[in-house]
Amino acid sequence: MLGNQTTNHTAASGSVIFLENVTKKYDAADQVPALSGISLSIEAGEFVFVTGSSGSGKTTLIRLLTRELSADKGTVRVLDQDLTRIRRGRISRLRRRLGIVFQDFRLLRDRTIYDNVALAMRAVGAPAATVRPRVEEVLNQVGLLDRKTARPGQLSGGEQQKAALARALVNHPEIILADEPTGNLDADSAWEIMDLLEAANQAGTTVVVVTHNREIVEKMAKRVITMKRGMIIRDEKLPSLKER
Repeated sequence: MLGNQTTNHTAASGSVIFLENVTKKYDAADQVPALSGISLSIEAGEFVFVTGSSGSGKTTLIRLLTRELSADKGTVRVLDQDLTRIRRGRISRLRRRLGIVFQDFRLLRDRTIYDNVALAMRAVGAPAATVRPRVEEVLNQVGLLDRKTARPGQLSGGEQQKAALARALVNHPEIILADEPTGNLDADSAWEIMDLLEAANQAGTTVVVVTHNREIVEKMAKRVITMKRGMIIRDEKLPSLKER
């Protein structure tokens, strides 16, 4: 479905992410909106790449989905929550159901890797007895259990991104939103992160990845949404390498 065409999809059709005719400007005087009348539906269990050049609206889209920004026009629904009308107190509850991965990691530099991940559980009021086993489980999953007492500055870029991903995974999110998660990584580390995101998706988590990395997009053969100047210009499912 092209993002600037009328769609018959509704938020009740199984979508966990649903946008309809969404426009966002950062300044009322802007001639070109950050997003211009886009419509989009993502269903539970999908793995979706969002691509496009700098300034195409990719990060604005992610910020709308986390309700860091609100739309000027249109409908934005995430996990059956209407983000254009959501009360402030419910925003934090929604974010507890999301796992968010940033390009710049956003780890607390004065805390250990264990503490960085554990804080995400404590922030949602997880029972104390469940914190250690779950944090160690997810650190083992990303290959960092033996680095749990290290601080972020003692880890490589790839290891820091794995720690950030562990933090995103620890509360069993329904959706992972990853904004350029491989942008600062070498090729081997980038593929390790994508393998972990693929594993999360295979376990049932919906995954949305913003990326410039065309090689990863081509090889993974997922649904790809391409943006340009605030509009969705293409929405397609890439064939696998065997099908090409």
